[in-house]
Amino acid sequence: KDGVSKKPNEDTFSVIKTSDSILAAVLDGCSSQKPIASLKDQTGARFASHFLKRVFEETGGIELPVLNKKLLAESLQFEGASLTDVHTLPASTATIVQLAFGNRKLRISHVSDTFCIIQFTDNHTEFVTIDRNRKYDNEIFSLIKKIANEKQITPREARKDKRIIKAILDMYQDSYNKPDGTGQGIINGDPNVEKYIQDISFPLDSIKAIIIGSDGLVPPGWDEQNEKDREKMFSTVKSNGIKELIRIKKQIEDNDPNWQIVRFKHSDDATGIYIKLKE
Repeated sequence: KDGVSKKPNEDTFSVIKTSDSILAAVLDGCSSQKPIASLKDQTGARFASHFLKRVFEETGGIELPVLNKKLLAESLQFEGASLTDVHTLPASTATIVQLAFGNRKLRISHVSDTFCIIQFTDNHTEFVTIDRNRKYDNEIFSLIKKIANEKQITPREARKDKRIIKAILDMYQDSYNKPDGTGQGIINGDPNVEKYIQDISFPLDSIKAIIIGSDGLVPPGWDEQNEKDREKMFSTVKSNGIKELIRIKKQIEDNDPNWQIVRFKHSDDATGIYIKLKE
């Protein structure tokens, strides 16, 4: 449950341990802008993230193109599902890490706005994943602020404006998995997502700790792309765990009922994994 509306969490996570590696995944389902009748009471977002979790656990693989193909095969069984209309396809973001102890490598496979931040042995931190979604969110946040100012209403009220609803629909249709690689990637079965998948690696011995999370894990006003905020995130989680970071996030949200820190919903689902390596 997400702890706010008591709806089922559309994020999920998984950790797999083998004799010579650890694999960890965070998956954040993307809200369906059209109802998917075949899913009945389950949202497309929850279906996508949890289906991908099951496939990840069954295959023990980090390859996002494989997960994408399996999601498409499943989704096309739904009435009305079509690659020509992204709103008919269940979709999810994904960040998967593999700590391989044999070759002493950290491998990261990633797409969209889930994220991975790393604390290195010299204590500096880095945001290592690419968030192509951010610029689209910021454009809509600017529109929310503009409407709030025009109408002299709160950003929370402005979020309901028809122009915002249309902007979100258009953004999904126009930017998801654009064939020319200039949009943003999402796991929804479209083979063009392969243009957006990030696959990188780091020497394991250079790493002290890792956090992977959904975008909702970051407290409003904090920024995982900012060094000082990453330091706060690692310090918080090291001392008191992921739950403390979520507590801080929810406290900030509840202290901002009118959404002066502009966002799409009062409290997004939040999921994270913290991995600390032995020194």
